[in-house]
Amino acid sequence: MRRLLLLGLMAWVICFGFPAMRAMADDGKPATEQVQKEREKSAADKATLVDKILGVIESEPPTGEPQKPAEPAKPAAEPDKSKTEKPEPKKEAKKEIKKTNLVRFTLSGEYPDEKGGAGLMTELSSLGEETPNLYEILERLDAAAKDKDVVAVWLRFDEFQPGGGNIHEFRAAVERIRKAGKPVYAELLDGADSGVYQVALACDKIYMPEGTEIEILGPRMVRRHYKGLLDKLGMQFDVLRMGRCKGAYEPFTHEKMSPEVRENYQSLIDDRYEQLVETIAAGRHLEAAKVKELIDRGIFTPDAALKAGLVDCVVHAARMEDELKTALKADENLKLVSNYKKRKKEEISSVFDLMKLFAGGEKAKKASGKKKIALVYETGEITTGKSSSGGMLFGKSQGSTTIAKLLRKVADDADVKAVVVRIDGPGGSATASDLIWQETLRLKEKKPVISSMGSVAASGTYYTAVAGTKIIAEPDTLTGSIGVVGGKLVTETLMKKLGITSEFIGRGKLSGIEIDRPFTPEERKVLIDLVEETYREFKSRVAKCRGMSFEKVSQLAEGRVYTARQALKLGLIDEIGTLHDAIAVAKQAAGLKADEEVEIVQYPEEKSIFEILGGSRDEDESLAAIAARFAGVPANTLKNLQIPAFFFRPEISAKPHLYYWSAMPKIE
Repeated sequence: MRRLLLLGLMAWVICFGFPAMRAMADDGKPATEQVQKEREKSAADKATLVDKILGVIESEPPTGEPQKPAEPAKPAAEPDKSKTEKPEPKKEAKKEIKKTNLVRFTLSGEYPDEKGGAGLMTELSSLGEETPNLYEILERLDAAAKDKDVVAVWLRFDEFQPGGGNIHEFRAAVERIRKAGKPVYAELLDGADSGVYQVALACDKIYMPEGTEIEILGPRMVRRHYKGLLDKLGMQFDVLRMGRCKGAYEPFTHEKMSPEVRENYQSLIDDRYEQLVETIAAGRHLEAAKVKELIDRGIFTPDAALKAGLVDCVVHAARMEDELKTALKADENLKLVSNYKKRKKEEISSVFDLMKLFAGGEKAKKASGKKKIALVYETGEITTGKSSSGGMLFGKSQGSTTIAKLLRKVADDADVKAVVVRIDGPGGSATASDLIWQETLRLKEKKPVISSMGSVAASGTYYTAVAGTKIIAEPDTLTGSIGVVGGKLVTETLMKKLGITSEFIGRGKLSGIEIDRPFTPEERKVLIDLVEETYREFKSRVAKCRGMSFEKVSQLAEGRVYTARQALKLGLIDEIGTLHDAIAVAKQAAGLKADEEVEIVQYPEEKSIFEILGGSRDEDESLAAIAARFAGVPANTLKNLQIPAFFFRPEISAKPHLYYWSAMPKIE
């Protein structure tokens, strides 16, 4: 059979291959060199084909015969490699070298709760730059925790000012990264105060550059009193208050703290001190007594801090990256990422880019299809009307008209399944607080509302918080201050010293209540009745929302301020936790799974510069306050004095206005 096939193949070569192998062209002339090469190639191809066929013939057994072991092949002449087709070698797939990432976050300055709204000058000075708020920087840290390509996180603290409740927000974010199995390293680039150091304590290791200092001075507050100055100027505050510890106006009516107010503030300092000791002891594995000794010592150079066990390594900033690579036992594939998940700056290369930026940039976002959790910010002093971003003289304010509009918007949005209200402020107008409280209750009828407290949520801001489904506060939150205060600034004597006199004509015993003079006995009686009724309403609202008796709330009230830990024990809040925790509680309350991805929508939305310019004046200042700027008054003078802005608003004039207000000295 094989021979028959072989003979058939030879016949095919003779019949079809012979004409192609002629060496002469049809005209009898020798073939060209190119034609000759083509003929040689054709012959080589046929020879190769013959070899393949013969190989098949030799390897396949006859049908029906059992397969026998192949006999050793006889040596044959090697084929001419120049006349055979070389098979192409297989290309090996390139192995992708996966680089692992060391992510560096440089934390500097403050990270406010609310996005944008920092005022016109701030907006102009940061054109094209990212200005993340607290939620956005925490979101980037959480992204690093979930990213499989991130092996470690490096936190560089450069003039970082966490302040108040944000200390625990950053600590909790660090703990989530470590829980994901990724080490976190802290670099105290310019040293640290107690706030920055507490954040660093949450990390695996603390590195301290040479030439810096750590200051752990213990919590403290300073309260200045201005009564003596007002007496010399011929000015006074005529104040009405309910609550023995309601000391908002004492700096202007007393030369020193009243015993009740001092006792209240002392309890705040004591609780903060205990928290600081516990945090350092747990973070550095030290005894509480040893930590107290270190706090009494206060200031540490790098070598002293290393010796005391407060840091792990002293290293120059230029060597920090090498130190971390050594600690991670990294190879050449480790990649340092310093702008992880950072929003790109808007490039300004033409007037059209500038106009686009002024108009708000690329605001449009595609619908994610995810269920939404609304994050509504209520920050600053509570006032009636529209919110203000503050300015040179006054701090930020939350207007009842603006906040109510936002709450109605999220209430009517079917895609929003729950709402987290981030509250941070000293309180404010009793009327405005009640308007926000009522709107929050209306929202709660449609969907869960979680009140998340920042650094301060006292007085009027506590009043609005109790309307939520649940209250969650930071460990350092100052809250409570259930009380009422009101009054007016009297400048009658000052005017006389300046040679300014005034006359008044009116009818009715209360017609002169707004005049620049102290209240008359008749006016005071009417106002005291009003203050008492407002105070009673405040306590009854808290009792209703917190499920307490009126008597119990009355015991806790009196304008007394509490830390979150104290408030939790007393039942004034529900949990101690961060903004991240509040969002998790909101998901649970909305019936969503804990691991379900949701879209966080922040309100109010960031305004463009045109919107700021086109709106009403941010500061709403009187001419006297504006003149104070040009007279060289320091920018933060009135903020530091903690005088409520309504004293300087012309539409209020000298009208006595009741406030759920609690201006407290800054605790550092």
